[in-house]
Amino acid sequence: MKRDVFGLGLSQVLVTATLVAGIAKHHGQSSAAMIVLGGGIALSSSAFVLQLLKDKGQLETRHGKASLGVLIMQDLAVVPLLVVTPLLAGGEGTNMGKAFAKAGVAFVMALFALAGCAKFVFDPLFDMVVSAHNQEAFVGLILATVLGMSFLTEGLGLSNTLGSFVSGMILAASKHKEKIEAEISPFRGVLVGLFFFSVGFEIDLGLIGSKLGLVTSIVLGIMALKGVVITALCQLFGLTLAQSTRAGFLLSEVSEFAFVAFRMARSHGILDEDTTKLMLTAVSLTMALTPFAEELGAKIANSLDKKKIE
Repeated sequence: MKRDVFGLGLSQVLVTATLVAGIAKHHGQSSAAMIVLGGGIALSSSAFVLQLLKDKGQLETRHGKASLGVLIMQDLAVVPLLVVTPLLAGGEGTNMGKAFAKAGVAFVMALFALAGCAKFVFDPLFDMVVSAHNQEAFVGLILATVLGMSFLTEGLGLSNTLGSFVSGMILAASKHKEKIEAEISPFRGVLVGLFFFSVGFEIDLGLIGSKLGLVTSIVLGIMALKGVVITALCQLFGLTLAQSTRAGFLLSEVSEFAFVAFRMARSHGILDEDTTKLMLTAVSLTMALTPFAEELGAKIANSLDKKKIE
């Protein structure tokens, strides 16, 4: 999938982030805010998109594979975004080159620390617990791994969310990954349900009522921008117009990681309270509209296929 991941996915992230950053600059946002807004909005929701593709049996379709490739690259792009956001605090006086260099050093340190812990600490522990045939201890060790990695990255001055994210990647590469997946499957179902539930809490009905035009324009603007960019790039990478349209509509929402990035930016003074609340509401609405966008994209794609046959 390297063409979809590193070609289509990387192009989508860079183009979308650049366009959003340009719009943010036009509206008077700081350089740090431009980076956070561009990086956050460029991401799409893996939770929503993968669930839709699985439910409709479309993961093996061409637009499904292209969407998956884009999502993989977006998930990889989360890492530098979470690393650099705390280091961008300081407003216009922030030296961007210094911030990115510091982020790179911190991230390399984190990778070495995480890799060392995975090889010399967690792998032997998992072997020992598996040999003991103790299910409770095995589940406890999984949770300890996630929390331990989170505390480690936080101690290095990075986001604790980054540690949690990377710990998932480490566990996925473990020789016990099938057993780990089986044990956490019940938790995953509950937590995904809570995640969808919590998205609703981010929708500020009072804000929508008082600024309906602004919220509507932001939501539709984001989805239109991402949809057009992804559709155009998909065509450049060999997908048909119908397949590109389905991928564009499917990936037009913003990711759950935007919640983390925007809240982190608010806590470091990069985004003000009003902007953060507005963006969180807009992000939640784009996610809520994902099933409707997917249905619309499917109808348009079917119409395009019929015209092509005729």
